[in-house]
Amino acid sequence: MKDEKSIVDTTQKSTHPIAIEGIQFSGPIPPPAILQEYNNICPGCADRIIKYAEDEAELATQRSTRRQKQANFVPVGKLLVKERH
Repeated sequence: MKDEKSIVDTTQKSTHPIAIEGIQFSGPIPPPAILQEYNNICPGCADRIIKYAEDEAELATQRSTRRQKQANFVPVGKLLVKERH
């Protein structure tokens, strides 16, 4: 196992206040400022993130539709009979 060095220097005492900032969001697409930062690091990355979210939404819709169609069929013996609404 390699000797890992800490990025924190515990030998020096600091009298300066330390601030830690975090950001939190929910949903598949980050806020615009974060998408811009992704693009700054990896050009085109924001488009890929948005495309991924769009594809996932489309798949979820397809799965939901498929489940709904399956729920409209009631097995009767070895036959499948479609319910009429």
